[in-house]
Parts: sequence; C-alpha cells; structure tokens
Amino acid sequence: MTGPAAGSRTLLTLAAVAVAFAAADTYVVVLALPDMMTTVGLGVDELQRAAPIVSGFLLGYVAVLPLVGRIADLRGRVPVLVGSLVVFALGSLVTALAFDLPSVVTGRFLQGVGGGGLVPATLALVADLYPPHRRAVPLGVVSAVQEVGSVLGPLYGALVLAVADWEAIFWLNLAVALVLAAALRTVRRRPTDARAVDAHGADRGRAAGSSTGSEGTASSDHGGRAAGSSTGSEGTASSDHGGRAASASGEHGGQAASASERVETPAPEVEPVETPAPTRRAFPDVLSALLLLVGTASAVLLLAEPQTLVTDVELGLAFVPLTGESRWLTPLALAALACLVLLVVRSLTARRPLLDLRGWAASLRQADPLGSALLAVVLACVILTFASADPAVSTFSPAGPWLLAAAAVAAVVLVLHLRRARHPLVPRGAMARRPAWGSLLVSFFVGAALIAALVDIPVYARLTTYRDSQLDAALVLVRLLVAIPVGAILGGYAARRVPVALVTAVGMLASAAGFVVMSQWGARTLENPLVTLPLLLTGLGFGLALAPVNAALLDATPASAHGLVSALAVVARMVGMLVGISVLSAVGLRRYYATLTPGDELAAALNQTETIFLGAAGCAVVAAVLALVLLRAVGTSAHRVVAVS
Repeated sequence: MTGPAAGSRTLLTLAAVAVAFAAADTYVVVLALPDMMTTVGLGVDELQRAAPIVSGFLLGYVAVLPLVGRIADLRGRVPVLVGSLVVFALGSLVTALAFDLPSVVTGRFLQGVGGGGLVPATLALVADLYPPHRRAVPLGVVSAVQEVGSVLGPLYGALVLAVADWEAIFWLNLAVALVLAAALRTVRRRPTDARAVDAHGADRGRAAGSSTGSEGTASSDHGGRAAGSSTGSEGTASSDHGGRAASASGEHGGQAASASERVETPAPEVEPVETPAPTRRAFPDVLSALLLLVGTASAVLLLAEPQTLVTDVELGLAFVPLTGESRWLTPLALAALACLVLLVVRSLTARRPLLDLRGWAASLRQADPLGSALLAVVLACVILTFASADPAVSTFSPAGPWLLAAAAVAAVVLVLHLRRARHPLVPRGAMARRPAWGSLLVSFFVGAALIAALVDIPVYARLTTYRDSQLDAALVLVRLLVAIPVGAILGGYAARRVPVALVTAVGMLASAAGFVVMSQWGARTLENPLVTLPLLLTGLGFGLALAPVNAALLDATPASAHGLVSALAVVARMVGMLVGISVLSAVGLRRYYATLTPGDELAAALNQTETIFLGAAGCAVVAAVLALVLLRAVGTSAHRVVAVS
C-alpha cells in the first residue's frame, strides 16, 4: 500500500504543527504566571489562589477530551482540528483581554479544550492515512513534534516576555491558531485530497468489513453515514464522503476478512448522523457574519475597556452597568449576548448557515453526551483532587475524599450507562482486546514517571548549582527534553522490526536506569559534564515508548473509534502525571521532614529528590513490565503487514 498523497501529508504536517504549538503554550504559562497573577489582583504570596489558572487548563484539556475524540470519529478529523483551533483561539482572546481571575480561568479552560482536541484528532488522522505496518514512524514523528513544542515553549515564552507583556503571548496564540485553522480548511477543500482527508475511505471500510463464504459486506462510517451490503455472490463496499463510493465483488470477501483480523471485535454500528452535504455557494450568510462581527467587537471592547471610550461622556454610557457593578451587566455586554443568541438561532434555522450548528449538534447526540458528562465528572473530580493538593499537608486537596467519592459514584453510573446506551461513548468491544486497555495502563505509569522529571529536575538544580538562576535550572531539564523527540522517532522505526512490547519495555527500563543514577546526585553533581548522560538516557527512554504504545492502541481498536481511544490515551497519561506528582511529592516531603536536621536543610532536600527519583524509577519499571505482559500480542510491523496484505 502506498503512502498518502502530497496534500494529505501537508494536512498531517499542519495538524502536527498545531499540536506542537498547543504543547508550547502549556509551558509558556509557567513563566507568565507571576505577571498574570498581578494583572488579576493576586499577590506573589497567593499562589494557591492562582491554582485555577493551571487546573482550569488541565480540566479543559482532560475532562472533555473523550467527547472531542468521539466527535472526531463521527464527524471527521479535519472539522475537529479546525474547531479545536477556533476554540483555542477564542480562549487565547479571552485570556489576553482578561481583567479578573474568573475571566483568566475561563480563557485557560477554553484553551485546554481546544489544545487537547488537537492531539487525538491528529493521532487518528495518522491511522486514517497510513496502514498499520507503516503507522509507527508517523506516530513517532507526531509525538516528537509535540515534545519539541514542549522544549521550545519556555524559550518562546521567555523571548516574548523579554520584549512585551504577558498578554502578547496570547495575542500571538490567537493569530497563529487562526492561520493554522484557515490553512487546514484550504488543504481539506482541494479535490485531490477528497479521498484521503477525514473520510477514512475504503481502507476504513475494509478494516471494518467482514465476509462469509461468497458473501461480504464492508462498511465505513464517516460523518455518520456509510453502509455496505451484499446478497448472493455479490458484495458492495461503500464509503460516503463527498458522494464517493467504491464497489468490490464478493470474491474479495476474503480480503475484507483478512483486513479485519487485526481487530478481533467488529466496528460497532453507528446510527447515521444527518449532516448537510457540502455545497458551493457564492456568498456567505451575511446576517450571520454581521452578528458574529458585532458580537465579537462588543465582547472585545467589553473586556479591553479602552480609556478613550470609557471616559467619553456619551460613548462611556455603554460601559456603565445597568444595575450593580459587574461589567457583564453593561449595555455593551447585553449587546454581545444578544448577538450570540441571535447567531445561534440564525445558525439553527438558516438554509446555509455560517456555522453548521445543526451538524455539530447531530454529531454531539451520537457521541453520547450523557456518557461524556459522566466521564467528565469522574475526570474533573480526580483532577481537582490532585491538582489543588498541597503536598506538604496531604496527597489530596482538602475536599479530596469527597471528590474521590463523587468520582467513584459517577464511575459506577457511567459503567451502567455504557452497558445500556444505544450508542455509548465507548463503542461496545472497542477496548475489549488486551493491548487496547493495556496501552492505557502503560500510558498512566509513563505519565507518572515523566512528571517527576519535568518538575523535580529543575527543583534539584535550584537547590544545588543554580540557586539564583531559574533559566539555568530550566536548561538542565532541556537536556532531557531534547532527547524525547529523538527517541520518539527511533521508537517509531524500531517498532517496524521489533515487537512494540519490547521497544516500550526497553525505553522505560532505560528511563528507570536514568532515574536511579539521578537519585545518587549530590550537591555539586551538576558541575560534572557527564551529568548530561543520564538526562539524555532518561529522555531517550521516554521517547522510545511513545510511538509503540500509540501504535499498539490503534492497531488493537476498530478504525471507527480511533479518535476516542487516542483521547483516552492522552487522558491516561495526564491523569498519571497528576496522580504521580501528588503521590511522589507527598512521599518525598515525608522523607524530607524525617531526615531534616537544623542547619542542614540541603541534605534533607537531597534526600527528598532521591526519594522522588527512585519512585519515578519504580513507575517506569512498572510501565515496562505492563508493556511486556499486556502489549505482547501486537507483534511487529512486519507481522502486522502479513495480516492486512
């Protein structure tokens, strides 16, 4: 099977760049946080009150990710990519214009939703464009690009903050996100790409199809509409995207069956989502465009409050609240709200709306909104339990026990719902194979180990050699981060010849070895140039594990659920990071206080980092063992090509 067309490669490149850009934004905020706190009226000693700025992003990134991934399966990868970039741009706009803590948190939440939606859609797009035996390398490239974004994020933030205020970061985010969204739409509309872009095409149909004897059916679901049927000695394989269809005779039923061997459970049937067929129109919906323009301008003026307008005798009345003191009760705010309501009504009733809300609503209904809400409650409770915890006091936040109890109840209700729902969020059988759910467990422990490196290596550097330089301490971590993308690409190539379980295990054992060496670091170890070697080894090990785990997950699940399962992989790693940093930090602090002696705080601090690094090594070893046990059924790319050719 040949690779994707040039236009599809361009599409994937744009999606990967968007993922890297969103990853960079995650680390930019760490540097900008003190200035953001000052803007919203928080002092530098009120860091705990500023926690929602970070946890709000995580909440948006993780909690709604499975819903976004499922919509990507139903509506297509490119629409979700474009939509995610638009939401990310909107969040950047709100954050740049924020005037208080709630507005900043709202903007960061929207950025999290948009940035998180890019990852599963891009991973699923790789699965759509590449057959299983060629999938590991592009998955490695996407993972590498994402990690490059993480490396460049702090440098990008430092550069912007050196010449401008923190708001400039989010204005740049807004511009870049809109440019990428426009580029994705342009590439998608090229006729030469119609067969490869976000339709998944006949390849998805063959992967989901089945045949018996001389009869066969093969179907592909995209945009909610696909069907194939056969009677007698004839079969039809169809894929509905832009009206294209392909036919295949029943004697090729064996091919359809062999193509589906890599997925033991058939792709679940999905009720058609009626979305309007794309049509050419000379002019956009002028009324909708006008409402959008007026509403956006009103909101921007409301948030920015230009002094020349606010102090004007007549124009300033638009900024005076009709009652109370909230600016959301001003005539300008009410005008923006009215435009929003009218835009929604217009989009739902117009024949050719500017915003296809009817189509998105149909996809949302098919994506199991109740199941998505229940899962969001579970994830939100877990995030808030650990993200707002003070490790010096407890592993959990003060409300942690209650939040975990609520998460447990919501999880039970979710399981019952998934068993009874007609179209569950997680399609029945999608996660039945051991490598499928095993990949999520491995991702959890990979995240738990990785977060220890991201947080505690800079902490160790500030405690010892670089006490007065935050930048130099961050550059110590960069030595590890630069090795991750290299390892991700190498892991993709290795998975083509070596079983993914072995590649993942070797990578995580290498990271464990690096952590063990770090646990022996003393007060002056960073002065030795050889200290770079364990950092590179640890980063290389993490990189080696990224692509094989994603490849195993995609290979063990039906094509019609690739967006969802990719989202679940990201969620598993993020939750692992949250739980890992809370537990490891709490254990490390206990070691600190247990060994603390007056006048020798540094020795106690080194004992703390030693404990955390050893705990991270343990998590990495657990990930390696789980990979060997749970992913061994996937095999190598060479074996997978036999099953699909």
